[in-house]
Amino acid sequence: MARQRIIYSSKLVKLGASSVLCGVQSATYGFELNRTDVNAFGKLSAYDRLLTQTPTINTELQILAGDTNNPHNGGIVSKANIMQATTSSAFDVMIGLANSTDDNADYTGGGNAITTQGNFVGSASAEASVGAFALINLSFEGSGMSVAAGTVGSVPAAANAVTQEHVAVTFPAGHDLGGTAQSANMNTNISREVIEKFGQRYSNTRLVQFPSTASLTIEGLDTAHDVDYDLISKYSITNAGTKNSISFTIKEGVNSAGEGGTARTYGLVGATTDSVSFNGGIGDNHTISATFVASIGSATDTTHNFNWAST
Repeated sequence: MARQRIIYSSKLVKLGASSVLCGVQSATYGFELNRTDVNAFGKLSAYDRLLTQTPTINTELQILAGDTNNPHNGGIVSKANIMQATTSSAFDVMIGLANSTDDNADYTGGGNAITTQGNFVGSASAEASVGAFALINLSFEGSGMSVAAGTVGSVPAAANAVTQEHVAVTFPAGHDLGGTAQSANMNTNISREVIEKFGQRYSNTRLVQFPSTASLTIEGLDTAHDVDYDLISKYSITNAGTKNSISFTIKEGVNSAGEGGTARTYGLVGATTDSVSFNGGIGDNHTISATFVASIGSATDTTHNFNWAST
């Protein structure tokens, strides 16, 4: 019977040369072409529409956090991957479709596989909230795409999810922000610049644009109704106590009994508090939300930076 639809069980995702990802929740991929009309006197319509810039290939993945079957302690990519800038360190993402046209079946190899090529990390975020699984969100920028029949790999034997009891989040006490955290979202806000060259149709170099920042937003139940505004609003962050190292942890390697595991840290070094919001109404628990931002320094910078799936 001819295929009538494609659902999640018909696809697998592979990152790089050999890593079939476990616990993929969503995959979005495609491309954008920037064309310029060739117009001239004497003719209303364009003579042609030429590609004048390197196409952007976009790949976005959402994956369960904390699965040790995935690379880099369940963080999928490493901090070095996030900051990579050389073409030799770019990697491909392969999304394969099952050969079987029966959507009431698991993945079997041999169907069309779309590969986005030469990918660099555009953004990476880790999120966790009460009542939901901890997740890793990755956005890639690539320079090419191909389609061919092929096998991505074998279906993973397990998909391991991390729930709220294996996540630890606290508001920074140094700013008198008292609360019971309900959610945390850390994001590396990486922008990349495409380096174009004469004599070359497409560029495969996408360099990180500096300055860059990483942010962390924590939301929760307000239990103190307190904030050290005078400290947070100091003119310069060189004032003592204005900066914080703030993070949250997601355990990887939790066993089937919900025990064990190693806490991996996602957070900021040398962060400042950029916003605080208190919210409340009749019939609702009153809440507090705070956003922290840190400048991203070099790999050896221990004053301003971010942590990603570290111990």
